[in-house]
Amino acid sequence: MSFKHLYILLLLALWSCTHNFDPVEPLGEPPVATLPIEELAEWAERGEVLPEGSRIVGRVVANDLGGNFYRTMVVEDDSSAVEIHIGLYDMAALYPVGAVVSVEAEGLMVAREEGVMQLGYPPYKWSGRKVEPLADRRDIMERVVAWRVEGEPQPRSILPNEADLEMCGRLVCMDGLTHGGSAEQWGATDYGSYVEHPFVAPTGEVVLVRCSRYADFAELRIPSYELKVCGILYRVNYKGAEVPLLKIRRIDDVQKH
Repeated sequence: MSFKHLYILLLLALWSCTHNFDPVEPLGEPPVATLPIEELAEWAERGEVLPEGSRIVGRVVANDLGGNFYRTMVVEDDSSAVEIHIGLYDMAALYPVGAVVSVEAEGLMVAREEGVMQLGYPPYKWSGRKVEPLADRRDIMERVVAWRVEGEPQPRSILPNEADLEMCGRLVCMDGLTHGGSAEQWGATDYGSYVEHPFVAPTGEVVLVRCSRYADFAELRIPSYELKVCGILYRVNYKGAEVPLLKIRRIDDVQKH
């Protein structure tokens, strides 16, 4: 472990001593959603804030617990999925994977990035972001409520050619992927905060797998054998073509084929 990583871990340890990371007790049945997540796409196209009474309800399928997501969580319902930007260090304890959450989205903005709908405050003109993270703890706790935990979400198995825009944001798995890059470790990168590893599907399509250099599993070796890889689906440009990208949540999202 490098001195930089050790220094960051020490700072987080000291910070955590003065902050409460106890999970919130589930409350029971959530309120009824006023719009399915798929309808957020219309507001993303309009570029307008969501109106009064806007509420989505879904299940948390990814959060920042493993370090590969940074202050975001992904919520999925039967219709689609959305990535919510939340500026809390204890987000994974408040909203664990499998939790059913309601989000009072009035006044928030939706935008698409890498195919996935993003939800947060309207962006500042100077920030360069599509949306801003929810940052006020009281506002977050009032807007985003965990009602009950239903256990580990089950990903959908898909083929690379099924990874279209409508599937983006969902928790999916692709089978038979073989690493086609030169990196030996998941988080190996000389610059930037993340690396995208090219994998090859049995049908020949390229599928990228993204890993942060700060993820818990960043220093583990990438297997050379065929893999079943699960994660949140995005679509990105790779060598002039749009290809699917899987953002894994933790190392057990990667298993031997």
